[in-house]
Amino acid sequence: MAPISAFTARHPGRALLGVAVLSASLLAHSLVAADTHAAIGGCRSDPVVTLSNGDALDLHATVDDAYSDVQQVSYTLHAPIGTWITSEVDTSVLGVKDTFHFYADEPANTYSASAKVDTLTPQIGVVAATDLVSVNGTVLSIARVSGQSHQMLWMYVSG
Repeated sequence: MAPISAFTARHPGRALLGVAVLSASLLAHSLVAADTHAAIGGCRSDPVVTLSNGDALDLHATVDDAYSDVQQVSYTLHAPIGTWITSEVDTSVLGVKDTFHFYADEPANTYSASAKVDTLTPQIGVVAATDLVSVNGTVLSIARVSGQSHQMLWMYVSG
């Protein structure tokens, strides 16, 4: 028997409820932890990805730099084998400066994510974070790491 999630097409009411709960949870979480989201002179850059297993991941970075100095912000998400992206919301105001890559190559319930910020000015401070949220809106795991521009910053979460 195939696993049933809130996103299973047979139950459109559940799918809508799941999406509503997840969206409300992510919005509420972002309002509570607004200082941890990507900021480049007040700009935001954080992809929110929902996967086929119902988990959602919010990847974000804070960059203490001017928009014109930021060349690119690259996010990579490694998720459990057999999962795929069911939706991606890119809240970036960076446009083509923001990239996202996905790989389904991790063990079950395990996620690794990286963020890399490339700037013209060397050694700009960067704080990256990944939040793992279940389909019912529960925050399962949060990982944060700090470093500098041009460094690959890795985070690991599990649920």
